[in-house]
Amino acid sequence: MNSPIDATPSRLSEVRDRIDTIDRQIQTLIGERARWAQKVAQVKGP
Repeated sequence: MNSPIDATPSRLSEVRDRIDTIDRQIQTLIGERARWAQKVAQVKGP
């Protein structure tokens, strides 16, 4: 795993911003995955 992140109070805002960015990327990927799963379901049919 990666080395520990310096989360001192002076960097806490920066760390939180990075977490927010990662969360948005995860949400985007989950949405993309859902769209692809929907396409697979359409091809497979009922």
